[in-house]
Amino acid sequence: MSPTRARSEATEVLFQGPLEDFTRARNELAARVKAGDAAKASEIKALAKPSVSAWAVNQLFWTARREYDVLMKAGKRLRDVQQAVLEGRRGDLRQASEARQEALVAALDRAMKLAGDAGHPASPALHQRVARTLEALAAYGGAPPVGTPGQLSQDLDPPGFGALAGLTSLDTLPTLHDAPAPKPDLGTKPTRTVAPHSPARVLPHDRDLARARAELAEAEREARRLRSQADRAEAARRQAVERDAAARQDVDEAHRTLERAKERAMKAADDLHAAQRDAVAAEKAAAEAEEVVTTARAHRFD
Repeated sequence: MSPTRARSEATEVLFQGPLEDFTRARNELAARVKAGDAAKASEIKALAKPSVSAWAVNQLFWTARREYDVLMKAGKRLRDVQQAVLEGRRGDLRQASEARQEALVAALDRAMKLAGDAGHPASPALHQRVARTLEALAAYGGAPPVGTPGQLSQDLDPPGFGALAGLTSLDTLPTLHDAPAPKPDLGTKPTRTVAPHSPARVLPHDRDLARARAELAEAEREARRLRSQADRAEAARRQAVERDAAARQDVDEAHRTLERAKERAMKAADDLHAAQRDAVAAEKAAAEAEEVVTTARAHRFD
């Protein structure tokens, strides 16, 4: 059994703790187990440190199970509807796809918040990797071909269109060509009969219709995602325009304030110059008055 499948409750704890503590905690656990079970210790030592995106999905499994379980149920519902359509039964692919998409968005938002709260920047690349891993888990029903839910070490990729309805290949479904041709009975008059409908037998055009519906549902989901991105970009653009207008208004106000300050400074300079002239004139008048007084005193005492 591979290390990703043979993990005890003790190893589960490793995937619930902080990502930066994973390597140290793994090595300490392996050292403790080694005395009693060397093979198990080797398995533990071989556990790879999760990527940030895989760690975020693990945290969703351990700490936000409600969002995780809702996504898994929505994924199962979509697979059941896809299987029903492939078998010629009725099913609302659009409704099931939209429900799965809503559950995916809720789970993705919660996983990204868990990553952000732990100090991991919510970059577009991280957002995309977490989304793809969650979509893969929903498509595989929580049992991906690589890794164990809650103990992922790497990102997952969802299956393609060729693996719909419980990951059953469209090419493996039986068709009317699989049934042997009936042998004619020469003793009786040939009659035209209509074979009863069998859910396990799907006409080629039914398979094409089911495939087209599934692809349409995926295209609609992608269109909604792109529309959401476009709406966010438009909102950001409007905010940028508003900030630019506010900045321009601030600059204009600053220019007006500067002009008023310049006018006050020029007036102050003019007032200072006039005061200096008045001071010089007053000083000259005072000197002349003192000279007159001095002359008058001199004539009086002569």
